[in-house]
Amino acid sequence: MRRNRSVLAHGRKAMSVVRYGSEELRHVLRWVPKRISEILHVLICPFPALGQPETEVVSY
Repeated sequence: MRRNRSVLAHGRKAMSVVRYGSEELRHVLRWVPKRISEILHVLICPFPALGQPETEVVSY
């Protein structure tokens, strides 16, 4: 992933995390089609909430 984590004069980052993600997705779709399946897996796969265990058994 190409990253430019420069900090501006007022102390904020030049690009937000959301912008980094959209830039990477745009880059992959345009220039690296072999990574599309990897990106789709990350987007489709559910992830745990912060502070929660990796797997959780749910029964109804």
